[in-house]
Amino acid sequence: MPQNTSGPTYGVDLVTFYHPGFWGVDTTEEMVAWCAENPRRMWERMLDALAAAGVPGIELTFPPLDFHSALAAFGSVDGVLEAFSARGVRVLSGFFNGTHWGGIDPQVAVAEVADYAAFLQRAGGEVLVLGTPMLAGGPDAPVPALSAQERRAALEHLARVCDAVGAALAHQGVRLAVHTESHSITVEAEDVRTLMALTDPALVGLCPDSAHLTLSGTDPVAIAREFADRVLVSHWKDAAGPFPSDLVLDEDVHAVHRRFMRPLGQGAVDWAGWAEAMALTPTAGVRLLELDAAADPVGELLAAQAFARGLPPVA
Repeated sequence: MPQNTSGPTYGVDLVTFYHPGFWGVDTTEEMVAWCAENPRRMWERMLDALAAAGVPGIELTFPPLDFHSALAAFGSVDGVLEAFSARGVRVLSGFFNGTHWGGIDPQVAVAEVADYAAFLQRAGGEVLVLGTPMLAGGPDAPVPALSAQERRAALEHLARVCDAVGAALAHQGVRLAVHTESHSITVEAEDVRTLMALTDPALVGLCPDSAHLTLSGTDPVAIAREFADRVLVSHWKDAAGPFPSDLVLDEDVHAVHRRFMRPLGQGAVDWAGWAEAMALTPTAGVRLLELDAAADPVGELLAAQAFARGLPPVA
């Protein structure tokens, strides 16, 4: 990640733009269908919104705003870069949904990310963020609750996969960073410690998410400080506080998570502590905002940046 001693650079994970209302439709299904039929209009609308919000950096994500649709919209990597450059936008990182990686062969995983990594390399993105297997609930959460022994075995397997993927990515100048998603195998503090201990620091880093750690009852500032040298990118997001003890996953697990997300500064995250911890990491100088499916992404990004500018400065 680039360093910036004069002030932070702001970026955004493109899941921020996944509210159907931003696209003029009523449902997620309608949004996905419209975007699939209109890739260029989709990307241009999103890029115009980024320009209006004054956010120059992006983290690509799962469809519809993924690298495949960017290529469909602009024809080639050069076409993508030309469109991005015209609006002052650059790629910082890319999120990869690895929720199905619970029992995957390491070399199959390497093959799955190969095209994505090649795109990131050409586009200037330095980090591939890995979403890991989920433990309960929803169609994207295929792994059931695990015993302590099963959990350890799952983390050992994931560590082997991550090292193999990290080694392959390194040849393309891209680093792997493990995301800390609620209800995943990599959100509890002890699980993060286990995975970091089992993986090669030169190949596998961390992407702490301040909201998801908070929701899961894990202190995001403590995690950021403990693994400061492994933090390659981070998601700046607020949450109401730990999930209630009687939480029911009564719909898609990610939709449940969104109920507890809050605008930056209006939740339970210790933002002064988070900013100070981030200033000591390799991602110092970049603040990657993530506002899950924001109804007014431009307004919410402007407000998030205004709040963040009042935090402790970059070291």
